[in-house]
Amino acid sequence: MHSIPVAVLIAGLMTGTAHAQDTRGQEVQGQEAQPDSDAEQSFGEIVVTAQKREQSVQDVPITMSAFGAEELRELRINEASDIAYQVPQVQVQTGFNQPYFAVRGIGINEFSGNTDSPVSVPIYEVYLSRATQTAVALFDVERIEVLKGPQGTLFGRNTTGGSVNIYARAPTSTFTAGATLTVANYGRFDTEGFISGPITDTLAARASWTTQQATRGIATNLYDGSTMGRPDRFAGRFQLQWTPSSATLVNLMVFGSGDHSTLQPFGNIGVVTPEGAAAIQADPVHNSPLDYLCPAYLNGTVQADTPGCVNTTGYKESDNDPLTTNSDAPNRVDNSGIGAILRVEQDLGFARLTALGSYMEFERVNREDSIESPYRDLEINWYNKIKEYTLETRLASQGDGPFSYVMGLYYQRDDLDVTNTAYLDQNPSYGLFVSTVYTQTTDAYAAFGQAEYQLTPWLSLAGGLRYSREDKSFVGATPFEIAGMTEPYGKRATLLDPIGYLAVADMSRSDENLSWMIGLNARPNPDLLIYGHVERGFKSGGFNGGFAFSSAEFSTFEPERITAYELGFKSNLAGDRLTFNGAVFHYLYDNPQVNADAPGAVAPISTNADSSKYFGLEAELTWRPTREVTLRLGYGYLDAEMGTFSVGGVSYSGNRPINAPRHSLNALARYEH
Repeated sequence: MHSIPVAVLIAGLMTGTAHAQDTRGQEVQGQEAQPDSDAEQSFGEIVVTAQKREQSVQDVPITMSAFGAEELRELRINEASDIAYQVPQVQVQTGFNQPYFAVRGIGINEFSGNTDSPVSVPIYEVYLSRATQTAVALFDVERIEVLKGPQGTLFGRNTTGGSVNIYARAPTSTFTAGATLTVANYGRFDTEGFISGPITDTLAARASWTTQQATRGIATNLYDGSTMGRPDRFAGRFQLQWTPSSATLVNLMVFGSGDHSTLQPFGNIGVVTPEGAAAIQADPVHNSPLDYLCPAYLNGTVQADTPGCVNTTGYKESDNDPLTTNSDAPNRVDNSGIGAILRVEQDLGFARLTALGSYMEFERVNREDSIESPYRDLEINWYNKIKEYTLETRLASQGDGPFSYVMGLYYQRDDLDVTNTAYLDQNPSYGLFVSTVYTQTTDAYAAFGQAEYQLTPWLSLAGGLRYSREDKSFVGATPFEIAGMTEPYGKRATLLDPIGYLAVADMSRSDENLSWMIGLNARPNPDLLIYGHVERGFKSGGFNGGFAFSSAEFSTFEPERITAYELGFKSNLAGDRLTFNGAVFHYLYDNPQVNADAPGAVAPISTNADSSKYFGLEAELTWRPTREVTLRLGYGYLDAEMGTFSVGGVSYSGNRPINAPRHSLNALARYEH
């Protein structure tokens, strides 16, 4: 897609090269300066809150990457998945319009509506329960922090892999506004903008928005000549910030989003022989696709146009073109979400007290032609509705004493409703509708604390604890009916007159855990930080929430735990024109949650392996030889291996886990004048 960005300047549009945020949440505008010294060629400091208090990114003893507002704009990071291109050992897997992060090989390959990722994505320090909620979060952003390794003490829920933290820009004390318009081929028309400023001496507001639209998609549907891959998204955010005194800050944020896009297609890959397809159509009860798999599918060489490989309807694509499809039910979404976050901060002198409460509601409707064919076979309507409530209260020390701490309490409740309805073509005259329907509720409680003590002027000892408890309940069933051509598709597509039930479930579970961290941080000189720590992370157990064709497939899986050993360094060199950071790590994974085939299950289910282990290293170098030139290079190496693990008599011990590439590399060369 060829794009032509056009900046539309409104009064006070920021012209600085650096954007930071002070303790009052007011935007600071950097000013252009002449490059008459090494200091002018150094990097603008990024202030982060990776340890729930403000620090320079180079002072945080965590392996992490951070991006400020200006850099996010220049790198065109418009979606959460774009972050993976800029950070070593970070991947994003997208399933059914849901982006899931994998950090250092810790991720998932399961995309059910109740799936929890081991990499959390909080926005404004509020945990997002579902991956689809991040799709339109990246607009008017102050910064993004990518934290690697388990964050079990301070961030808690489901962070065995890491955390990707998104922070929105706050209202400003002076009037400022701006907008960006991008036009491109395929009729693409994107906008993003903000208006911010004071209402009174103590009250300020900020309104921001983003839209992504196009008149046609980039892929052609041969079925009816329409196009697919056409974005139609919007999101908005409004904030009020009240500062009645220099010691008090109250911020109310409300937001909403909608997504009515058509999704890009995926190719139809044949799995059975033509003779097998005919046998299945003639007698689907006694003939299974597993009995007629084509050789190319079995040896992994199958492509869309491979001779002798068709789907169960006998259909085969004519080419391997990824930008054409032949679908009678093009993939599309109809998502919407609303939410509000209230943040109150009080400066007590010796410490800062923060209370953070939120309510979010998100509805996901995803229509999918799972095999992208012109026949009605395996067409699915995915429906999820999540209601999330969170409350966190914490106290963070202030001052220059040798002892610093953060402590707090946390509560979250999720109410999740899921209805997944599928049409399974049995023969040309009728079809089978199955609908897996369930509700899942989660109550999560935690108490946490982390402290650091300065042993000597250059050496400190850090430690932390977090007690977590999660109570979950799950009630569901899979009704089915035989139907003609009428489809029960819609916002919540349910079967009106089921003739029976394939599966039923009524389950509950409670998980408790004590996560901990201990480490040493050394700063032999102002330009070098060396850190080493051991940390335990925890991810709660859960329930299989995909299609269940038997009650046994409504199964549960156990929590996973990870013990991480890490040694790293951060350095500023050449008059702060060069930063060089690196780390080496070793993970021991107990009961890792994996998605695998299981005896008697039609689709893979989530279960636990006994163990897995990871060893890796990474390095990131950023150099600014002149004021106009920036060079960046990142590299990661990962050796990962499954421990004892077998399903249905098949051993997977020694296999490399999914999302764990041995080598990863990213590079950037940038010139600005």
